[in-house]
Amino acid sequence: MMDPKLLPDRCLMDTGVLIRALRQKQDPDTADCADFFEAMVHAQKTILVAAPTLAEVLRSKPETTVPPTRHVVVVPFDRRAAELLGEKMPWTDQQARAAEASVSRSYIKFDAMIAACAKRWNASVIIALDGDHRTMAAAVGLASRAPGSYRQAQQDLLTAIDGGKAKA
Repeated sequence: MMDPKLLPDRCLMDTGVLIRALRQKQDPDTADCADFFEAMVHAQKTILVAAPTLAEVLRSKPETTVPPTRHVVVVPFDRRAAELLGEKMPWTDQQARAAEASVSRSYIKFDAMIAACAKRWNASVIIALDGDHRTMAAAVGLASRAPGSYRQAQQDLLTAIDGGKAKA
């Protein structure tokens, strides 16, 4: 399990992380996503899920339910989030990011909405697997980290404590 002291107090979880945390997709990232989600819930830290993320998940699997806990909160894309999106990530920036990443603008549009929700609802970090969130998060003044980076941070701490020899 991940050390609760190294976890963020309030994060926003991207779609790719959420579907793996709910074990709807199995790949090499699933264990990190599920462990991060479970550690956050166990530590009673807040996981925000943007409404656009929930929409993406439900379009693929309509039967999906977000675990009913007060620490997992679905947040809306509201007027303030829309204002943040317009101010921090205008249309031309989204077009440029889509071209750089060789993806459709609609793909980037969802990520931009998710990043705006993170800022609007006071997340301290966006938890994501895809690199485009680094630029989206930076645009709204946040960091983006992979869920496995918290396991690595714990491993680095153990290595430092143990004089350079990590314990298994």
